[in-house]
Parts: sequence; C-alpha cells; structure tokens
Amino acid sequence: MKIELSPEDNKDIAGDLAEALKPAIFELIERHYRHDENMDAKQVARFLNVSEDFIKKKIRSGEIQSFRIGRKPLCKRSDVLIYEKKQMLCTKNKLKVIK
Repeated sequence: MKIELSPEDNKDIAGDLAEALKPAIFELIERHYRHDENMDAKQVARFLNVSEDFIKKKIRSGEIQSFRIGRKPLCKRSDVLIYEKKQMLCTKNKLKVIK
C-alpha cells in the first residue's frame, strides 16, 4: 500500500519534524559551542547533591565521562548534565511502568 502526499502535506510534515527536533538540536549546539567548565568529583557531587564516593564510582564505571589531569579525574559540566538527564529519563520510565 502506497500513500501519496501532496506538496502541502509534505511541508506540514517537514515543519512538524523540524519543530520536534528543535530541542535536541539546541541541546547539541549548546553542548558543543558553549564554554564547558571542568569539575572535580567533589564539585560534581555538590552539583548533583550526592556523595563524592558515589560520583567516584560512577566515574570509574564510565557512567559519567571523565578525563584525568595527573591523578585527578575531571568531568565536563556538559557530561554531568547528560548523566543527570539520563537518570531523570530512567526515573520517568520506571514511574510509567509502575502505573
């Protein structure tokens, strides 16, 4: 079964798709083009309101991306925000399953 769309329908679909993608596009632009602050484990823990040991475990497991300068692991603020958003999405999905 083939559905043929008029040029007007194609424009409507393209417009709807562009609107739906705007938040993701803006997030990518913000992540790549704004100044990204480096944070150590203590700063990340304070920012996320969790213990420093918890953050160190997440860094070791790779759940929070990091890099090292000497022996000290550092995280970009954008990577911490991505981790936080992933955790929020997981929580939302679990809540939906419970309902």
